[in-house]
Amino acid sequence: YLRLLRDDDLDVKRAALLSLNTLIHHQHDLVQDALAREILPCLYEASKMKIVRVIDLGPFKHKVDDGLPLRKAALAALATLVDRKAIQDTAQCVDVVAGALADADVRKGGWRLAPALPACPDADDAPLCMSVSRRFFRCSCAALKVAK
Repeated sequence: YLRLLRDDDLDVKRAALLSLNTLIHHQHDLVQDALAREILPCLYEASKMKIVRVIDLGPFKHKVDDGLPLRKAALAALATLVDRKAIQDTAQCVDVVAGALADADVRKGGWRLAPALPACPDADDAPLCMSVSRRFFRCSCAALKVAK
């Protein structure tokens, strides 16, 4: 099952991510052994995947991001893991959330993850909390500038 997360077909990878999210939500113990070794690297990779292609529509050009459903599914699975307090390496998750907040297409998923990160097991150290707050403040200020 875990090799489907590394499949070349984007639809297969998306279906594997969605079923992984369901599995984490309902039977978290089944994936606990492979979480840090195999699942989290796949989730971090999928959350940064951008595959943009340009479609020519006569005089117009339209950009389509084929990686958007993968990023959304990966952020949903990460949110489920954070809710279950299953992520031990919060620093890498902070990088993913900061990248999601910078990306306008998946910003909602990043804002869903942001408040839950301090509840993770290793988030009690002060430097990490300061780093998290600085990154989120920068991303929110950038979002406000874009909204004006």
